[in-house]
Amino acid sequence: MNTNNSISNSLKKLLEINTNSLKTFERINEAVTTDRKDIPLEILTADGSKTVSIPGFGYMKKELERLDNNLKALSGLGKGSTRVKLPDGTFQNIITTSLKTPANDLSSLPRPTAFVSKPNYYAEDFLNPMLTVQMDVSGQIPNDTERVVVKRILFDGTNQVAVDFFNENYRDQDNIDYLTAIRDIVNNNIAYTLDEETRDMPYRTTQFTGTFDVLSISNSQREVVENGVTVKQAIKLYTLDRLTYSDNEKDLDQTELLRVGDELMVTGGSKNTRYKISKLDDSTRQVELQLIEGYEAIKIGAGSLSVYKPNASGLNI
Repeated sequence: MNTNNSISNSLKKLLEINTNSLKTFERINEAVTTDRKDIPLEILTADGSKTVSIPGFGYMKKELERLDNNLKALSGLGKGSTRVKLPDGTFQNIITTSLKTPANDLSSLPRPTAFVSKPNYYAEDFLNPMLTVQMDVSGQIPNDTERVVVKRILFDGTNQVAVDFFNENYRDQDNIDYLTAIRDIVNNNIAYTLDEETRDMPYRTTQFTGTFDVLSISNSQREVVENGVTVKQAIKLYTLDRLTYSDNEKDLDQTELLRVGDELMVTGGSKNTRYKISKLDDSTRQVELQLIEGYEAIKIGAGSLSVYKPNASGLNI
């Protein structure tokens, strides 16, 4: 006789379902409240009992927080060293540093066309003001360069052979290769002196400055096309108090206007987070931002953002 649909078999299956449901609810409640890694769950089946493991949400939450703290520490620019918390609760130091590599060679130097004067109070009996020349190396060395090594090839002005050689080969030239020049000078037995000096780069100020108050942060949607299908994408819009900032080389303040592609820096925290403006609405002063680097979130408040424009010019030796 077929007993698959008998009352006794149906009651047995119903009992298994109820038992499994109760045990599942108990283990889910335990998984939410405990810090254990795995929670055993016993399930009744037609072949007997079977035990499976479910992850503990408390344990997962602690692990996610640990990873989050490690990520924050590792992304803390400018620190130079950090500590990572291991699963057993101990800490291990991590020291980060840039690889030591030779500096890039300067590809060209503009020919000085005028002298620059500066006070020479130290030597009153010599020329005052002192006359110097400047060479613009913008774009060829990093903006944060603090010192440079300057090598000068000095010809003996009292040696007519050296003077004639200089006039014939190097006068009014701005494409001179250093190693080629040294080789030609040595091969022609020209008297010269090689002067090498480490110079500090001049003090530089930030050209563009300006802070922005974040008045509100609103959620919105924008339709985008992905793989030929139009979908709605969630975006955040930040309302600023103004869209202008200052150029310190100009007499008036608030002369510059934010544009798409400009970058903003989060002023709080470690000042290592910057966003790029991807969309801008002049009428509502709302901007849509794209994270470039860093970890800090944008918060509503006064002076939450500032314009970020690294100086790309004015590096003179």
